[in-house]
Amino acid sequence: MGPTKKTARQKYYLEWNLVWKLLVIMLVSGLFLVSIYQITDHRIRRQQEAEREKAVVSVIPGATDYRKVDNSMYPLYLGLDQQLKPVGYAMEIEGSGFQGTITLMVGINAQKRQVSGIKVLEMAETPGLGARIEEPWFKEQFSHKSFHEPFVVGEDVEAISGATISSEAVARLVNKAVSRFEKRDSPIE
Repeated sequence: MGPTKKTARQKYYLEWNLVWKLLVIMLVSGLFLVSIYQITDHRIRRQQEAEREKAVVSVIPGATDYRKVDNSMYPLYLGLDQQLKPVGYAMEIEGSGFQGTITLMVGINAQKRQVSGIKVLEMAETPGLGARIEEPWFKEQFSHKSFHEPFVVGEDVEAISGATISSEAVARLVNKAVSRFEKRDSPIE
C-alpha cells in the first residue's frame, strides 16, 4: 500500500507542475502578443489612413485633397482641387461579399449625378475569383454611370466569371452609396 500512495502523490505533483508551466507559457505568450499588437497597431492605422486618403483622391477626378464632412457609419468625404474648391464626394461603404466584408470607396459627382469611380479598400474574397473585383476593367464599369442606372449584374454591370456573388456585392454597395448620398439633407456643393 505504501508504494501506491507515493506514486499517487508524485502523480499529483507532476500534474500541478505541468499546470503551472502551461500557465506561465500562456502568460508569457499573451504578454508577447499584446506587446506586438501595441507596437504595430499605430503603424497599421497610419497605413490604413494613407490608403484611405489615396482612395478618396483616386475616385474623385481632379481632387488633390479632401476633408471629412460626415462621421456617420458611412463616412462622406469632400474632394478638393488645388485651389481648395469642391470637385466631388467619396463615400466609404461596406457590406457582405462571398467570403466576408467588402469595403469600398465610391466616388460621387453630385453635379452630374454620377458615380465617378470605385476603389476596393478591404476584402477577403477568393483569390483568382472574387478578388478580381479589384481589376480595372471591373471597376471601370461603374465610372460615369448615372445615379438612375440600376447597377444590376447582368443588366448594366458585367459579372466576373465564377464570382457572381462578389460582383453582385459590389453593385449592391455602389447602389447603397448612391442611395445614402441622395438621402442626405443638404450635400455641400
